[in-house]
Amino acid sequence: MNLSELHKQMSAGFDLNRHFVHLTEEVGCYTFEFNSDFRFSHRSIGANVTPEEKLILAEGGEKDNNTFRYAVLMPKKRPAPQVIILFHGLNERHWDKYLTWAHHLVCATGKAVILFPLAFHMNRSPEQWSSPRTMSKVASIRKAKSEQLENCCFANAALSLRMEYTPEMFPISGIQSYFDVIKLVASIKSDNHPLLSNVSSVNIFAYSIGALLAEVLLIANPASLFSGERAFLFCGGATFDETNGNSKAIMDSKACERLKTYFSNLTTVDSQIAIPHHVAHLLPNAWQVFRSMIRYENDKEYRREAFDNLEGRLIAVGLKKDKVIPADAIVKSLSPGTAFVEDFPFEYSHEKPFPISKDKNEEVVQKAFVQILSRAALHLGNNPKTTPQNNLILNHKPHHS
Repeated sequence: MNLSELHKQMSAGFDLNRHFVHLTEEVGCYTFEFNSDFRFSHRSIGANVTPEEKLILAEGGEKDNNTFRYAVLMPKKRPAPQVIILFHGLNERHWDKYLTWAHHLVCATGKAVILFPLAFHMNRSPEQWSSPRTMSKVASIRKAKSEQLENCCFANAALSLRMEYTPEMFPISGIQSYFDVIKLVASIKSDNHPLLSNVSSVNIFAYSIGALLAEVLLIANPASLFSGERAFLFCGGATFDETNGNSKAIMDSKACERLKTYFSNLTTVDSQIAIPHHVAHLLPNAWQVFRSMIRYENDKEYRREAFDNLEGRLIAVGLKKDKVIPADAIVKSLSPGTAFVEDFPFEYSHEKPFPISKDKNEEVVQKAFVQILSRAALHLGNNPKTTPQNNLILNHKPHHS
């Protein structure tokens, strides 16, 4: 089965509302409910906004964001004593793109792969944020307010609006994601997870902005949960000021500019967050790491020493034609020998590194896909010999339930 066929089959079968589904002959998918312990308070919005905008800005996540379901993809023919968590990119609402990525990692390593949504993303965001009809209205409002607006569309309207008026939600959402992952990993390593037992390592595959969270977790090492863990960063890992989120798939130009301005004078958000007392001591180190990753000039020596200490545990791969998180910015931010630059002989982008289509480039796209995911599996897996070749996907047979 080729990559496009595998993508189609997995997208059709993936369902977070079902406890278990057979995705393929090799991989099954379990889902579980998660309750976040993190809470925050909104500051008042003094700006003159429309009722449609106010509804989005006032979203506090009490429903979808704080209680949600996540997926665990498991190999069906052998146990999975170890785990990989997959972090997605910014402004994403669906897991479809990542299902084949996770499938390859499961088959290549024999490990379970957890698709864990970051705060206010994927299934942790209100359905209306994914509604073309509703968000097109919001995009039209934004365009009417600013003649020079670039890349404004329904796909990024919700995030753009929130980043323009409440840019502090970026670090707040990051802090919530940080504590949610801590809770998840702690439950796994203490044998309190309903599916995963006897797990000693929880490695990370992180894409785009998810790489920032992975870096914070490995460097801050909260509760010593990530003392020996590894991370593979794909299209991510650069300091935030070296990135460009001005994209129809991420955020519009005004939101991007506002966020960069906010981070030029970043202050803590302690007054707006409520962290359970028993884990509050885990934040200061994470905040220091986060600050060092916001601007290249911030705490350069601290950041350099931190990445040097992760030698052998952290690998990053950037793409030459990536305009959102440039490959040279990733290389610049990390330790020598940690980051690598790749290029593909077909049209790709940060948002779509492996464009799936039935055309003359199908085989070469699949080859690039296997190249990157196999490299990740080699780094994240315990036994390099389990890393697959192309036939893992090419010879895959569909499962009929």
